[in-house]
Amino acid sequence: MIVHPAKTKTMVITSRQKHQLAPLDLKLSLGSLPIEQVREHRVLGVTIDSELNWKCHLNNMNKTLSRNMFLFSQLRYYVDTSVLKLFYHAHILSHLSYASTLWDNCSDVHMMKLNSLHRRAAKLMVPNSSVTTDKKLKLLDLLPLNQQLKLNKALFMFRVTNKEVPEYIQSLFQRATNRYGSSKFIPPRPRLDLYKSSLAFSGSSVWNSLPTVLKHIPSVKAFKKQTHRHLFEV
Repeated sequence: MIVHPAKTKTMVITSRQKHQLAPLDLKLSLGSLPIEQVREHRVLGVTIDSELNWKCHLNNMNKTLSRNMFLFSQLRYYVDTSVLKLFYHAHILSHLSYASTLWDNCSDVHMMKLNSLHRRAAKLMVPNSSVTTDKKLKLLDLLPLNQQLKLNKALFMFRVTNKEVPEYIQSLFQRATNRYGSSKFIPPRPRLDLYKSSLAFSGSSVWNSLPTVLKHIPSVKAFKKQTHRHLFEV
């Protein structure tokens, strides 16, 4: 691949405090062309920011979901629930699930906004005002948002367990000893609470919380179905 200077960006990724104390200007170039230094950049649909707090990505996703929710609210007058559910999976849940293994430990403020949109979708699909939103989710066979995000991470960890991810991702996770047939991972010891939101820690924790019988399911399709059922009943 040939590097295109005009399409290449640089970014210093560190904590907000370090950005404030010692801002770093990289001043890099390719040949005679300077490379722009940015605080955020969109790559493959994910907006990466210099503090890795996912604020920019989640704000962009909220805007997209709000537009789609407007279309969703208009569509309900012309189609039945089965078609609305197809729209939900294609244009609501797909955005909520995309790269969620990275940002699912975001701030409560962002999670509340996303959860509000998710619950509103359920309300629109089952307009009966006498039925609670939680009941509507069950009628639609949909998980609450926090459980859906947990399912997404469990699916990711299933692929880690079965070595279906690149080696650089596999190396983030340490398996417990197989001496007693353990199917668990050893979470890294966080020196700061912030590290508990990392993929290595949260992924290991989610996998370890699953019943052993789920961890030994051989196919991803069956694992997804059974784990969905387990989380639905929790």
